[in-house]
Amino acid sequence: MRRTCGHSHRSLFRVQAFSGKGNLPALEEELRCLRVKDKHLQMERDI
Repeated sequence: MRRTCGHSHRSLFRVQAFSGKGNLPALEEELRCLRVKDKHLQMERDI
């Protein structure tokens, strides 16, 4: 099951700062969420 894209940037950076090298999947998930949001915003803009 995929996580929702409701992470705040501050909480993401806090996890990154204290969790060590094993946090790459969380960062990849955040990038995926941002790309999805960007796509939706572009579609709304083009209407």
